[in-house]
Amino acid sequence: MTAYRFDDVEVDAEAFQARKAGVPIPLEPKAFEALLYLVRSGGRLVTKSELQKAVWPATFVTESALTRLIAQVRRELKDEARGARYIETVPTRGYRFVARLNGTSAPASVVPTRPGKPTALAVAAGLGVLAIGLVLGLARRQGSSGAAAPPATGGRLLVSTATGFNAYPAFSPDGSSVAFCSDRTGALEIWIRGLAPGARELQVTSDGKNNVQPAWSPDGRLLAYTSMGEGGIWVVPALGGVPRQVTRFGSRPVWSPDGRTLAFLSNEMAQIDLLGSSTSRIWLVPAAGGEPRALTERWNPPGGHRSVCFSPDGRRVAFMAGNRVWLLDLDRGTRSALGFPDADRAPGLADLGAVGEVLWSRDGRFIIGVGQQAHALVLWRYDLESGRGEISAPLLASDPAQSLKHIALDADGRRLAFALVTNHPDLMSMSLGKDGVPSAEPVSLFPSLSSRKSLPLFSLDGARLSFQVWRPGEGVVIYTSASDGRDPAPAGNVPILAGASWNPEGRLVLVVRDGPDRRRLIEIDPGSGRQRLLRDLPPAGWMRLSPDGKEVAFMCGGQPVFAVCVAGVAGGEPRRLLAPESGAGWPAWSPDGRQLAVELYDGEDTYVAVVPREGGTPRRVTLERGQSWPHSWTPDGRSVVLAGQRQGIWNVFAANVESGRERRLTRYERAVVNVRYPAWSPAGDRVIYEYSEVTANVWVAPLPWP
Repeated sequence: MTAYRFDDVEVDAEAFQARKAGVPIPLEPKAFEALLYLVRSGGRLVTKSELQKAVWPATFVTESALTRLIAQVRRELKDEARGARYIETVPTRGYRFVARLNGTSAPASVVPTRPGKPTALAVAAGLGVLAIGLVLGLARRQGSSGAAAPPATGGRLLVSTATGFNAYPAFSPDGSSVAFCSDRTGALEIWIRGLAPGARELQVTSDGKNNVQPAWSPDGRLLAYTSMGEGGIWVVPALGGVPRQVTRFGSRPVWSPDGRTLAFLSNEMAQIDLLGSSTSRIWLVPAAGGEPRALTERWNPPGGHRSVCFSPDGRRVAFMAGNRVWLLDLDRGTRSALGFPDADRAPGLADLGAVGEVLWSRDGRFIIGVGQQAHALVLWRYDLESGRGEISAPLLASDPAQSLKHIALDADGRRLAFALVTNHPDLMSMSLGKDGVPSAEPVSLFPSLSSRKSLPLFSLDGARLSFQVWRPGEGVVIYTSASDGRDPAPAGNVPILAGASWNPEGRLVLVVRDGPDRRRLIEIDPGSGRQRLLRDLPPAGWMRLSPDGKEVAFMCGGQPVFAVCVAGVAGGEPRRLLAPESGAGWPAWSPDGRQLAVELYDGEDTYVAVVPREGGTPRRVTLERGQSWPHSWTPDGRSVVLAGQRQGIWNVFAANVESGRERRLTRYERAVVNVRYPAWSPAGDRVIYEYSEVTANVWVAPLPWP
């Protein structure tokens, strides 16, 4: 049997595809393998170790990797851990498939009756998996292979069959191949895969520098890309060779149609799947090398500039700024915004929500992009001649953990390549010894909460923990739990703006929105949910309460240049503590309340500085290039605890305030892992931080329009 059916679900082993109500389910390959193995298990208990060995036969992975796969399968099947209809969790042991297959009894004949003794069909399935593994193994070892054709279904073609992160696709000029980045060898490298059956697969880069965002030159001879490890834009022969650095900064290169110029974004890649930053600009540089020049000014038009593309004649560029699409005439130097999201100016796009990325159609008539409509992701196109828009049928249900990104058109303008990106969020807890050195591997705190969890903070006595949860349809909600993660629960039904702090009485103080230009500082009792208004504030971002509970420090001003302000909880006019020209933000009080750690900017890099409570000249703490995002202090007040990105890799650090010496606490080595907001407990026995790992696969699909 190659297809298994239960309820409205079909698991097709031959097509390597699961469908629900006839619609393909976007499962990453390893998630599909886990589902197929459980379906074939005949209703018996499959232990975690057995399932891990079946899905990762030659690789050691932690249980959290398996937990994420099962969570993805449940999410796509609309199943729940509690009251499971399809996949039941057997506590501490493993999983059991509990649905009845349609038209057949439990498939005991195709599953081993006990681990280690497979039947003939199970052996055949295992040989199929082995054959795929051998093909991929040859690709890894030799750099190219006569790989099997990637799976196709419903007009969609799955280009990347490796697990992990495979993203940023780009069609070759003749449309026969797709270049993309993949971390199958450990670091992110540039690969090319042919789309015809039996086409060869080629690894283009192999320097271990986390190379991403490939872009073909119009003649197909070169690939431009971003190096996260070395920094800047690089160019390499498409068939492999010696890379050449074009710029020392920037990301997301795009070729002009004549092949003479590269457009790129000014920002470095602070996160592997981000489309841009709030301060990014567009730059141009000669493809052969030379001095870069800025094409747009910072925050003019408002918003970070991203998703740049040339018109087919090369005379204009389109780009995103905020939620608007702009056109820039390169000859005249003039720019204009497209009619939407103003419904009366763009018929057909009235219900279009957030806009992600844009492309120019090959005939130059349309701007095409990805957007959100109701609870689904859609494609849209805007007719530059008539000013009218069209929206496609839903491509994907809107899911906070999954997104459609990195779109690209082929030379004929009839096919779209994209990455289906899945985020696996968590809060991690890492135990510390008396010397502040990690004493155990980090563990997951809330695996049952599938939404993003962020901004953890300990109460002053260290007994409680607060954190934010992004809940679909409800926005950001504050949760509290015991300091070890036990008994998480919402602290009242209050959608907060950004961050919550504990006061000395064990209550939460947070900022809520009250109209476009007004914020309110409120206090919440997490046990009863009772609220009390403390004071009004001007427009404020991230807020932190001083340890004595008398003042709040918050981000004030407006984008792109924030300042840090301080205000009394009991009232009084706020005062600006710090307002450098480049901006400042994310204040964190020292344990004694005498100074604050802040995030400052040095070009596209950020660094940590400290400033006295009364104000004054900030003193720089971190010296390394990259991103440095402060969040807490060690209990003795000697070090600031921060999330830091160094050469494209995120980790948790403690930076000594006096010497600036950084001590690395976590040992992540992959660019697809992000860490944020590390909170050091008052007792000094643990650090809790936000963790996320990103996976993705590359697909090709026909455009919905002729």
